[in-house]
Amino acid sequence: MNPRKDSLKTAVFFPVAVIALVAFGVYFDALSSGFILDDYAQVLKNPVIRDLRNIPEVFLRSAWTFEGAPPTSNYYRPMLNLLYMVIYRIFGIEAWGFHFVSVLFHIGVSILVFVIASGLFGAYMTRRAGEASPPARRFVHWDTAWLLTPPFIAALLFAVHPIHTEAVTWIAGLSDVSMAFFYLLSFHLYVRSRGNYTMSYVVSVLSFLFAVLCKEPGLTLPGILIAYDYLFEKRTFWSLHTAARYAAYLLVVCCYVIVRFHVLGGLVPLKRLGGLSASQYAMNVFPVLSRYLHQLILPVNLNFWPVYNPITSLLTTEGMASLFFVLIIAVSLVIALKKNNLVFLSLLLILVPLVPALYVKGIAGKLYSERYLYLPSFGFVMLIAFFFVPSRFSHPEVKRGLLVVIALLLGVYAMGTISRNTVWRDEQSLFRDTVQKSPNSVVPRFELGNALLMEGRWDEAIEQYRTAARLEPNLYVIHHHLGLALAAENRLFEAVEQYQGALLLNPDRAQIHEDLGRALAEAGFKDLAIGEFKTVLALQPSAAHYDLLGVAYAQRGQMKEAVSQFRMASYLAPANARYARDLAEASERERSAPGRRGDELTHRWEYEDRILAGVEIFSFVW
Repeated sequence: MNPRKDSLKTAVFFPVAVIALVAFGVYFDALSSGFILDDYAQVLKNPVIRDLRNIPEVFLRSAWTFEGAPPTSNYYRPMLNLLYMVIYRIFGIEAWGFHFVSVLFHIGVSILVFVIASGLFGAYMTRRAGEASPPARRFVHWDTAWLLTPPFIAALLFAVHPIHTEAVTWIAGLSDVSMAFFYLLSFHLYVRSRGNYTMSYVVSVLSFLFAVLCKEPGLTLPGILIAYDYLFEKRTFWSLHTAARYAAYLLVVCCYVIVRFHVLGGLVPLKRLGGLSASQYAMNVFPVLSRYLHQLILPVNLNFWPVYNPITSLLTTEGMASLFFVLIIAVSLVIALKKNNLVFLSLLLILVPLVPALYVKGIAGKLYSERYLYLPSFGFVMLIAFFFVPSRFSHPEVKRGLLVVIALLLGVYAMGTISRNTVWRDEQSLFRDTVQKSPNSVVPRFELGNALLMEGRWDEAIEQYRTAARLEPNLYVIHHHLGLALAAENRLFEAVEQYQGALLLNPDRAQIHEDLGRALAEAGFKDLAIGEFKTVLALQPSAAHYDLLGVAYAQRGQMKEAVSQFRMASYLAPANARYARDLAEASERERSAPGRRGDELTHRWEYEDRILAGVEIFSFVW
């Protein structure tokens, strides 16, 4: 037997296998979760991912530019749609396949945490011991007690940290998990290239490009590379050789910015919180950053949609507390820069990838999201692992005590992750949990109403919509969906009232006119229904809408007008058998009995389809 090979197996392969098993184990239950919120639009109803011939189109559109989406957004993430394409080709439209790939990426990131931490801790210990071997080349072969090695502890903590559930368990979080994988892979290969233009360096640049195309925080990697070179390799940015090594990464950044500007029409074309001044935008960085760091340190009471009210002055309790907390972080950075390069780099690994999330002006949806902490948590687990360097537990009793502490922490984290995964099982469980934690937030109540409506629980859905409407009376989509729920319960006059309220807020929404027309027709007001269907055609002409107006005319016994509309529908969609059948039946009845009513042509209305459309509408409008 070769002792060196046995040592390598103990130091590398066993820990990697355990990390992979633990990461998969805590997220195994996520494989049974379904599609949630953005997944309907980005996966289920996204025609782009269903055909590989759409690959060029992916690079020329924003992440949200597909059927039913607005023309602009702040997100250029072509790699996300490319990954969805690959998953769709392998697994079809099965939710478990998308979840499985997310878990695989998480396993890969957890292993990269172990590999990178081994190199960083090895370099740190080498310098402390005064050895001359280059830190970038050195990989520490820990002793057989690898359960207590800092890299192994860091990787396990990362694998089971509860803050990751939103990124890993939600299909839409694939952008965060994949970005972190390519980000860390690029960093690892850069370090491994040891200042030379090797294949590791080339793949590092390529991986950086993938990270940037997955999500915007990938752009922060060059800052981490510069910090690593300065702290561990004693290279300065201004040396010609070092600056040349950054050139490829900066070229990727420049190309990305140019393409992004061209595709989106600006770097961040959509702005939020328009009522704040520039100074107020800046001061809101402090409470947002404090929230992120607090949640990273203490991942309890996790909430998919936490309420955040922007501050307008630092002279408030929240403002002063957050400012004090950020000052502590700033002082820690200064001290670490002077005394400990590993701690300083770990702090940077927390803060630098968080920078894009602190630009509250350009973040759509909610201002705070747990998934933004996925990559920054690498720096956090590095800080925890720092307290387990071998010099700190040479005494056997201390060693056993620390092992108990880390085992308890891992157990608590793992239980928190497994428990949180059950909340993410489906939309109803997620938004019930969110409504409990944010009872005065409009979005969770609206989305819970959607989930209940899709399950046919009309009364409960109506209750959630009414509460949401009280909290935000000027959002048309809430009144629209409340109308759908009331119509489903055959409370047609109340439904008409809600549809009309929605149209007062958004008179040009064709779908609301259509649903209002359906409710009026069902209630017996055929003439008013025909008026609404004509408005729908004026706003959004289509074969389906011509057919719908034809049915309304047929129900009124106006077969000549019905034939005209059915003929137009068949002309626009000649392959649709239903339109051809309607035209044939109406034509026959016009010839045989011109005055006969056409109630038999009434089509069943699929409210479930309206709800799915409404979920997409809300995601874009909000």
